[in-house]
Amino acid sequence: MFSYKFILQMLFHLMFFSMTCASTNFDNDCTDTTMKHQCDGPAYRNVYQFFGDSASQPNIKKCIEDAINTLFAKQNKSVEGWDESFKTLTAKLETLERKIDKIGRIGNARCPNGYEYYEQDKFWYKFHNDCKSWSEAREACQKEGGDLISLNENNFEFFRHFAQSNAGDCYHVWVGTADISAQGQWYWLNGERVSSILWQPGQPDNTNNNEYCGDLRYHFQYRLNDHVCSYKAHFICQIV
Repeated sequence: MFSYKFILQMLFHLMFFSMTCASTNFDNDCTDTTMKHQCDGPAYRNVYQFFGDSASQPNIKKCIEDAINTLFAKQNKSVEGWDESFKTLTAKLETLERKIDKIGRIGNARCPNGYEYYEQDKFWYKFHNDCKSWSEAREACQKEGGDLISLNENNFEFFRHFAQSNAGDCYHVWVGTADISAQGQWYWLNGERVSSILWQPGQPDNTNNNEYCGDLRYHFQYRLNDHVCSYKAHFICQIV
């Protein structure tokens, strides 16, 4: 809404503009700029009444109409810009709300008790104190809706120290990698290749041709090691 002061100022400028226009050569109908704007009548009824509506003043009214068109075109452009910014902000807020809702649903519905959220890689993890073979540990993780944890160069140090601080009588901790095909090709359960820098130096060595499952080894300060799959160890589950 425009204030009365603004309306009076606008009318003053319009009157000044009309008098200036009236003193020019009306054969040109004001300036090229004002001629770019069109008027469709009803919106300017009050202006006609103020200056008169006779055919003797068409050029004055034309100048006034063009000036009003210019003024409101600028005002509308400003409002449209603000409206576009508001729409962008609203869209960002809606996206954020969806993300928060998703996290809430995951936390309340998918993840059993005891899981923690690893923000950096967007997954849930849990340390199991009971001792199982590698296949038993994986089955336990799958029953909880996940799998044995897959690690990478960015999160390995965190989970190495996490395993070290939680390990009990079983000492070692199973993780989600195994060379079941016995081809010396180690992959995580998420399909990514195991980085060579995660292994304890000299590992994997497949001692006695019987070490096909990956664990975080107590004797190696919980760096990655290949071990006999039937060994009973702690394990870390992951829910993505």
